[in-house]
Amino acid sequence: MIKGSLKNPVAVLMASLAIVLAGSAALQRLPVDLFPELSVPVIIVGTSFPGASPEAIEQNITVQVERAVAQAWNVEAVTSSSRQGLSIVQVWFRWGSDIDAALLDVQQQVQAIGDILPEHARPPMITKFDLSSLPVSFVTVKGGGLDERALYDLAENTIVPQLASVEGVAAATISGGRIRQINVDLDPNKLRDTGLSLLDVEGAIRRANVVVPSGSLRSGLFDYGVFSNAQMEDLQEIGDVVIEMRGDDPSERRANQIPIRVRDVAEVVDSHREQNQIVRADGERAVYLKVYKQPGANTIQTVNALKAKLNELHSVPEGVELEATFDQSTYIHNAIQSLQKEALLGTSLAMAVVLLFLATFSGTLIVGLSLPLSVLATLAVLYVTGETLNVFTLGGLALAVGRLVDNAIIVLESIHRHQDEGKPPLQAAIDGSREVAAPVFAATLTTVIVFVPVLFLTGISKYLFTPMGLTIGISMFASYFISLTVIPVLARRFGREKTAENLKKTPFQLASDKLFGRVKLLLEALDRRYAEALERVMNAKAKLFIGVFLAFVASLFLASRLGADFFPPIDEGELTISFRAPIGTRVEETELIGIRMEEIVREVIPPEHLRSVLTSIGAPKRGLRAMLAANSGPHGGTVRVELAPTSERRIGVDEYIARLRERAEAEFAGLTIMFSPRGTVREIINFGYKAPIVVEVRGYDLEKGSAYARRIERAMSEIPGLTDVKALREDDYPNVHVELDRQRAARFGITQDAVARVLLGSVFGNTSRPPFITDPKTGVNYEIITRLAEEYRADLDSVGEISLLHHGKPIMLRSIADIRRSVGPLELLHRNQERVVEVVANVAQGADVAGVSRAIEAAIEEIERPRGFSVSLKGQAEEQEKSNRALVLALLVSLVIVYMVMAAQFRSLMHPLIIMVTVPLGLIGVFTALYITNTSFSSTSMMGIIMMVGIVVANGILLVSYANDERARGKRPEEAALNAGRVRLRPILMTSLAVIFGLIPMAIGGPGSETYAPLARAVMGGLLVSTLLTLFVVPVLYVLAERRFPTDIEARSAEDAAIDAA
Repeated sequence: MIKGSLKNPVAVLMASLAIVLAGSAALQRLPVDLFPELSVPVIIVGTSFPGASPEAIEQNITVQVERAVAQAWNVEAVTSSSRQGLSIVQVWFRWGSDIDAALLDVQQQVQAIGDILPEHARPPMITKFDLSSLPVSFVTVKGGGLDERALYDLAENTIVPQLASVEGVAAATISGGRIRQINVDLDPNKLRDTGLSLLDVEGAIRRANVVVPSGSLRSGLFDYGVFSNAQMEDLQEIGDVVIEMRGDDPSERRANQIPIRVRDVAEVVDSHREQNQIVRADGERAVYLKVYKQPGANTIQTVNALKAKLNELHSVPEGVELEATFDQSTYIHNAIQSLQKEALLGTSLAMAVVLLFLATFSGTLIVGLSLPLSVLATLAVLYVTGETLNVFTLGGLALAVGRLVDNAIIVLESIHRHQDEGKPPLQAAIDGSREVAAPVFAATLTTVIVFVPVLFLTGISKYLFTPMGLTIGISMFASYFISLTVIPVLARRFGREKTAENLKKTPFQLASDKLFGRVKLLLEALDRRYAEALERVMNAKAKLFIGVFLAFVASLFLASRLGADFFPPIDEGELTISFRAPIGTRVEETELIGIRMEEIVREVIPPEHLRSVLTSIGAPKRGLRAMLAANSGPHGGTVRVELAPTSERRIGVDEYIARLRERAEAEFAGLTIMFSPRGTVREIINFGYKAPIVVEVRGYDLEKGSAYARRIERAMSEIPGLTDVKALREDDYPNVHVELDRQRAARFGITQDAVARVLLGSVFGNTSRPPFITDPKTGVNYEIITRLAEEYRADLDSVGEISLLHHGKPIMLRSIADIRRSVGPLELLHRNQERVVEVVANVAQGADVAGVSRAIEAAIEEIERPRGFSVSLKGQAEEQEKSNRALVLALLVSLVIVYMVMAAQFRSLMHPLIIMVTVPLGLIGVFTALYITNTSFSSTSMMGIIMMVGIVVANGILLVSYANDERARGKRPEEAALNAGRVRLRPILMTSLAVIFGLIPMAIGGPGSETYAPLARAVMGGLLVSTLLTLFVVPVLYVLAERRFPTDIEARSAEDAAIDAA
């Protein structure tokens, strides 16, 4: 490879140009996103059963659906929520499963149980949802003089259909507003006077409003379509519907009878559904759309296309304001831009180090050219492999900046050394490249190979860190090939022999030579000082080893003082305030609390730091909106706050949360309030849970489970480092319980079925399969709901006056049933077909997940657990434990693989062990750096340790490889070790300092680099300490090993010669 490139430099030039072209094209086409593609398929099965209690929903729908979907292939977990009138079952598949295949499998399983679901339950709605497919933006709709009903109509029938065509948009769900509905408000007194029942009215409307085909008619030469006015088009037609014909004499002719019409017993009103959800946008009632992107879609492109579409929407009335808020692409764009700046700044610092050590502009330029070529080659491969440009792939490139120039530095430094020995440029290029080719390959391989075990990780760690490892691996191999092809050619080209013409120098060259001459003197002095120090250390081996051992023990003590988190805290500029009024509070009353919360937000956060405030009160009860709702009932509310980017504010989201918590808790004592920083990253790393810390109590008995959960809640509230501790089960939702006296009802021929149907229709309406009316102007269908007028279903007495017919005579419900107030659970949760109660909590600023998790486990152990119950810690704590186990295993496997590679290279079992000593030396620096910077131990800092292993081992390889070469030349172990240290000092310092200085911008941190700052700090600390100690410890250990287990160089050479000759 070396000779080939030197023979044909034109081919090297063409290959380099091809890399530039391919990389540039890939850079333009690579999708940009926050994370790599995280495929966590979730299939949601929602079943509406209007009017049913949570217990009835649980037993008759949820349990049946759970049992069915649990049989689907590759299911990880099944969770469910049974609310009043609604069952929501979430089927979680394993990471990487095909979401479309999962959807088909679940559909087949649910279809198989269609016959055993309740008769009046609506068909299950099945939709797919990927954990990474979170809302990429909210679109608020307000103004224009439109009321909430008109705003909802505009959003549902005009805006959503147009947004569905935007590339990358999967769905847009509407929150807030009032849904238009035709209400037939019955007067029970008139029903009793006419001897009619609610079911009679409902049936008459249904029969008068049908959609049936009438066929076609052939007459003469033409075919005619036959149509009838079977469907009603306006409110007057509904009021004119005849329910029954009446006369004094039943045998009287029908023409002489009097019709009883709907308008005789009811008022037909063009109104809206009962409003279960109120949405406010920046202080006024509005409607907003949650816009979800398709799995694998580019977030930035999707949001840009969405914003462009908002300006092109047609049929939107003048004055209506459409605004995209909570734009996730803003954070992604800032994060990517920040990483790019840090990579460029790191590159500049690394090249400054190279210039300092090489003391030549031409040499620095040669090394610098290897960096863009390696990066562009990497981008081309990433594009071909289908990766995206995200904070992990781009962060991998930024991390590798210093390491990418290492190979070029080592090769060029070796070539320069041979030139200084008087060799001509061509021979120096050949000899210098050959001398380091093997150790450079070994160093590259060890750096890359440490990431191989990452491919065998499970869960989110695999999907986050595999692209990073792939990026670093591709870039390192690209750097290796460039260092042994491009670098020798350029070194030969710019390393001309000295001639009279070449000796003529410009004033700038003379000045730079003078400056670099001083630098060379300093480096030579450094060489001498190091050689002297190494000789002294070799005579004081015991002191060296004792000092290193004490330093390692001290670092372990520092490690024990480090906190541990699953993922570093990230400020995405969003927070939510979730609150619960006294259970059962009407949505209009809860809104007043939300309004005051909005005022507190504006009082605490200055206008220049506040972008948008969206408030959602209550929860819808039907459709996809209900399946994705954050609140559990009308007493719940969520205030979502969007802050300015971190570059525009000094106060972090956690600080604002602390201030808001102090104000809100002082003003709303006794109110359940929870504050959480939010954003795409937070949503993903919470794995579908409501908070980072979740304690799951499993058991069937409602009363015992709730009591046990409350005891755990009280114990967790006393743990330092936990905030917003809440048990989520709400057991005291107010109900009206109608207990039928079956014996008394039987005397009147009234069945339980009749009571249930009349009660449902009177209070809730005929919502199971209501007829609809089509607006002739828009073609939109609206439901026709028949039920008692509001004043006749407002209290307990009104329920008792609901009447049923017995031989045409009304029978009051209170005469055959006991009607009383009661309480019951608002929502029943299941996990894997077991009832659960969740106790959730946030981690306070400055605390760590691992520390509070240990405290929670200790506190739970002291609480008596009821028989039949179990408890487990979920959320980030569970995932952190899994991730740590997997990463520790990956580290151990990496060490084994690295040892095997080195053993094969050195043909020795002892020399790799000497080099492996650099790993614990690096750990001293890692733990110290994390402790000094107050950085918790996390999955990213663990990846920093894995990456450090590959880098620090490379320094040991350079030392041992040259020492072996010296031994082959007949030098004694002491002399070989001293010469190796003296010759390899500069390339080791140069490469290490290039990596360290290249990581400084990332270690300081910024928007988007919070993820990588712990990793950069770990690598910097480990490499700094390991480099300094390696330069002394490895030569000393080499001498000891060679004395105890000497390598027979002559025998090995003779054996190689015999094999070559055979």
